[in-house]
Amino acid sequence: MTILLRVSLDIEESHPEESLRFRNSVRTIKAFSKKGNKLVILAHLGRPKVYEKKLSLIKFKKPLERSLNKKVVFLAGENISGDARAIKLSKPGTVFLMENVRFNSGETTNSSVFARSLAG
Repeated sequence: MTILLRVSLDIEESHPEESLRFRNSVRTIKAFSKKGNKLVILAHLGRPKVYEKKLSLIKFKKPLERSLNKKVVFLAGENISGDARAIKLSKPGTVFLMENVRFNSGETTNSSVFARSLAG
């Protein structure tokens, strides 16, 4: 089963593992990634209108890997259909972290097209 999970990673701290929000997100991720589920994590950081390197979620990849004790695959989100293909071809138990969803204008405008592309 593939699960799309929205978590709160809106954390400004340089050591996210120290944040209660991060630790709670990790606990939820662990619960859903049991039993071989493929897990796609959606989150945001800040309120960007366009791509801003400092608001990229790539900085959470290594802290998540350390906390989950497993590899996390980062999806840049530039090609959602390509990301969907990578997810489909992945092994059970794989955890994916998508780039900041707020880099896509469809997230803040509540676009049904964007929502369907994520769900797909």
